Amino acid sequence: MNANSGKCLTSRTGQNARQFNCGVYGDQRWQHLSDAAGEQFQIRSKHTGLCLVARGFADNAPV
Repeated sequence: MNANSGKCLTSRTGQNARQFNCGVYGDQRWQHLSDAAGEQFQIRSKHTGLCLVARGFADNAPV
């Protein structure tokens, strides 16, 4: 849950991830994966199997 908006990240097939009202929805389940050293990680949707990708390094960059 986003501490500022109170909403959850939702991942629906064929759509970009977005915030939505929180509920008991499969498309709001995420998995945090890291390498053995804990230096790199992925955030993967349990619904689609896809990972979030940061598009750039600027503040407010889309994911």
